[in-house]
Amino acid sequence: MAQTFSKIIKLSIIFLLILACSEKQEEINNIPLPPGGPPSFPYIFEGKFYLDGEPGRKGLHLYAKLGDLDSPIVVTDKGYFENLIIGPKVPEDMLNVIEFYLIENSLTIKSKKEIKFKKTNKPKFEIIELEFDS
Repeated sequence: MAQTFSKIIKLSIIFLLILACSEKQEEINNIPLPPGGPPSFPYIFEGKFYLDGEPGRKGLHLYAKLGDLDSPIVVTDKGYFENLIIGPKVPEDMLNVIEFYLIENSLTIKSKKEIKFKKTNKPKFEIIELEFDS
């Protein structure tokens, strides 16, 4: 009898988890997209970064811009960053270059590197090196 009760509880938990996940999927599917779908998949960057010629500190904030669009901020590790994601919302955004910015001591510093955005039919992973001069 105790084993049957245990199985019922386990099955109920599994059912509730499945139900909760399906509701989240509906929320994700209801995100509005531009007419005709997204113009391109995003770029995802990772790599090394330098500030004044030295590997950058851990805990700095780094982000990218594509025209007027800002990426989410990523927090750096010592001399390294990852998961910096930027992509267009509308086709006109693809006419811009990707610029990189570092925030140090409340100052925003632009990287020397810029990347021309090229349309991609899947997320584009790039390993890059960024140099910033304060």
